[in-house]
Amino acid sequence: MIFKFWEKLPHKECVHPDDQEVIEQHRDIFELHVPPGHINGNLKTAPVIALFLNPGFEEEDKQGLVDEACRELLFEQIKGESDFPLWFNRWREWFLPRARLDGTSDEEVAKNVSIFNVCAYASKDARQLKPAILNSLPST
Repeated sequence: MIFKFWEKLPHKECVHPDDQEVIEQHRDIFELHVPPGHINGNLKTAPVIALFLNPGFEEEDKQGLVDEACRELLFEQIKGESDFPLWFNRWREWFLPRARLDGTSDEEVAKNVSIFNVCAYASKDARQLKPAILNSLPST
């Protein structure tokens, strides 16, 4: 069901049309130039799925987002069929300590652990994401 919902995201758009009204009301909370990040890793087959509130956003992330090839790879994550994007350096540094299983290589972790964020939209401060906002977003 979640995959069908996100198939309706227009090419290279960062906000799903069904979420647009709610996002517009709270646009100061979200980083709307970032592709939706509710799925990172192969959600369809990963034996381990970590659940988080939403993707964070740091100034360092801007470097990767100016590269169109990088953006395309992030949009591909939405399908839930790609390994976790270890090539995105800050995400790699954040992800591996939280997801590493004893004795596994980085590549094994990227293949076997996926992240699902309840809210697809990145923010600098998740504390601003109140339940009323999350409950209003059709994508959550």
